[in-house]
Amino acid sequence: MLTNMPDDGRIDDSSEYEVAMSAIAYCEEVPESYEEREVRPDRGKWYQAKQEEISALKENETWELVKLPPGKKAIKSKWVFTVKYNKEGKIEQYEARLVAKGCSQKEGQDYSETYAPVAKLSTLRILLSVSNSKKFYIHQLVVKNAFLNGLLKEEIYLEAPEILNVENGVCKVRKKSYGPKQAPMEWNSRYDSYVKELGFKQCRTDRCLYVGNFDNVCMYLLLYVDDFIIATDSPETLKELKEVLMNEFHNVFCSKPHLNYS
Repeated sequence: MLTNMPDDGRIDDSSEYEVAMSAIAYCEEVPESYEEREVRPDRGKWYQAKQEEISALKENETWELVKLPPGKKAIKSKWVFTVKYNKEGKIEQYEARLVAKGCSQKEGQDYSETYAPVAKLSTLRILLSVSNSKKFYIHQLVVKNAFLNGLLKEEIYLEAPEILNVENGVCKVRKKSYGPKQAPMEWNSRYDSYVKELGFKQCRTDRCLYVGNFDNVCMYLLLYVDDFIIATDSPETLKELKEVLMNEFHNVFCSKPHLNYS
């Protein structure tokens, strides 16, 4: 977590900040099922979270409603509820994710590769240290529904969630959704291809770190699952890259550096 950071995101000697590597001790109990959610006093917030998830899936054209073809099997789906906290430990957002039960997938039929790299904690620390010493600007972009940006190769059918009120129909998945075993890999693959097209080079020691040199402007780009960490000495180039990423991927939001990777 970076605290007391100037609004422009620049790290300088007068800024007091720290990298907090700790988890929030307080955890809000979240509903485990649809039935449990219906009897909770905060059910309205969970319902709104589900509506937002369905809207994001529709906007992204993640699926189309069809009849299940003969010989095909639909993967079961379920809702996963979580809450996000701000740096004070208070609830910031209710989230509902419609996920496929990947445990019902068969290797070779529903998926092949699944591996997706995750940035090393040591890489993040080194990047922050270098940014501090060189007085870089550092910004963070958060990709909401990140896995929906992945490109689907296999043919997958998903049981329609109850909120759609669909009878005798299933969701033919056109783009990646949450739950399939290959979802993280496909999201990472698309991101990797795109940033390389922009001119970034992948670091050999950490596949989630990319380095670019544009008109003598050095830029670092670190991917941590669904967060982009951007560091550079040029605010103009930083702004341009943020706009490019926000245009290419769905639901990308800019935030002040607010890191908590433990």
